Amino acid sequence: MRKFYGLAAANIRRELIDLARSYFGPQGIGANQDLDDLDADAMHAASSEPDTISAWTEFHQAVDELPEAEREVFSLLWYDGLKQADAAAVLGISLATLKRRWQSARLLLKDKFQGGEDLE
Repeated sequence: MRKFYGLAAANIRRELIDLARSYFGPQGIGANQDLDDLDADAMHAASSEPDTISAWTEFHQAVDELPEAEREVFSLLWYDGLKQADAAAVLGISLATLKRRWQSARLLLKDKFQGGEDLE
C-alpha cells in the first residue's frame, strides 16, 4: 500500500508539472494570454497558495526535492489527501513521527520560498 501511494503521488506531481509547463511554456496556450483583464481578487483568493502557474510548477518541483521521509509524508497528506492517522498507518510510523515529518516538510518548503505562508 505504501508503494502504491508513493507512486500515485509522484505521478500526480509529474502530471501537474507537465500541465503547468504545457500551459505556461513558450508554445503553451497561456503564453500570450493577457492577464490584465482578469479579476485580481479572484486570482489571489487563497493568499497562502502560489498565485501563478510557474509558482505552482516550482512548488511541485520543490516537493520532489524534499528528503525521502518528508516527501513521503507530504505526498500522502497533500496529494493523496489522507488523514494524518491514516498516513501514519500506511507508513507504519507513530502519529507523533508523522507530525514531526509533516512540520519539517512544511518548514523546508517555506525556507525554499522564503516568506511563504505556512502550509496547513
